Amino acid sequence: MGHPHDLVPDLAESALPVVQEIYGSLPQTPGGSFAPPQEVPHEATALDRIAGYLGRIVGCPQATEPVSRRS
Repeated sequence: MGHPHDLVPDLAESALPVVQEIYGSLPQTPGGSFAPPQEVPHEATALDRIAGYLGRIVGCPQATEPVSRRS
């Protein structure tokens, strides 16, 4: 977490519908392994769209700070 990420764009694009199929019926609750889907910017990468679908906040400025510096 908090580290730059990169994935071959075509691979991430292909993975998105698979992730939605596999995880679509699982509970997505705040504080759970998979939180409710989060909005992502229109220009988000496929990997960021996957992260947002799994409840991760994408584009959070604090995400680039080391964990020890977060308040």
